[in-house]
Amino acid sequence: MINNVSDFFTTRVGAIFELPIHAHCRVQEIFHSIFGVAASALSILTVGRNSTINEYADCFTPTINETLSYTYVSVLRVINPNYKLYSNVIEMGIITEKLARPIFQKARTAAKNESSFLQRHVVSRGAYALGALVATITRTADLALGLLALPLSFITLGTFEKINTFTYKQLLFPVLINDVCVGMRGFVNPQQFNNSIN
Repeated sequence: MINNVSDFFTTRVGAIFELPIHAHCRVQEIFHSIFGVAASALSILTVGRNSTINEYADCFTPTINETLSYTYVSVLRVINPNYKLYSNVIEMGIITEKLARPIFQKARTAAKNESSFLQRHVVSRGAYALGALVATITRTADLALGLLALPLSFITLGTFEKINTFTYKQLLFPVLINDVCVGMRGFVNPQQFNNSIN
């Protein structure tokens, strides 16, 4: 019994002491993402023709993606160090996954279509621009759902894997920064992503 009580407090105290470390990591992610946004702006100015700038934009802009979700998990660990979360969480809330993701996929597919000038240069640009606009709406809606699920996750002490995973995915709102940057860059030059993993 004493060992159980000791473990209960030790794990939570450890999680509390880790909070400043997590906060420091989140700040680093924000600064890296600012660098990525600057690289995205340069990519737009150079019409996506400079592969080094494009790589910096691809690498650094998404670093902020999970900042809000990781903050949620850091607090959840204080409440319950044994919280449950699906290990392979995709970076999309449920609304974004259904509405914005297919538009970006269409943009990438159209940009790679060597047999159709219309697809490669017109459809792809329109899809990138539309994807950024739709993602702005869907990521905001996903965030609202995440903020509604957040108290439920805390009230249930992080014991329900589905609630925790849902909350985590819905709090991926900062991915919007990358979505908008990719949409603008794709509108300027859709082919810059043809060899990219983005």
